[in-house]
Amino acid sequence: MSDSEADLLDRSAIKSRLSRSEFIRRLILNCKIQEAPPVDYFTLISELRRIGSNINQVLKVAYTKDLVDVPLLRKTLDDYRRTEQMIWKSFSPEDG
Repeated sequence: MSDSEADLLDRSAIKSRLSRSEFIRRLILNCKIQEAPPVDYFTLISELRRIGSNINQVLKVAYTKDLVDVPLLRKTLDDYRRTEQMIWKSFSPEDG
């Protein structure tokens, strides 16, 4: 392996936050390798889940007191959940 190839291998492994040997094993097994998510990715997911929980609590109160357009609020919560899943799937490896 040339120095430039070794550098490329090392940079790719670092981007995926895998060790060099784990990166090579995944390449050999034809696994999909993605860059690791940004450091604040899990903070973002936690915040989204907290917001979703708050929306759900508001939805329950609104339903019992007939205060707001419950179908609209439910649609908003469903949109939020789809957004969370989209973000989660964009950085979750499919193979492990």
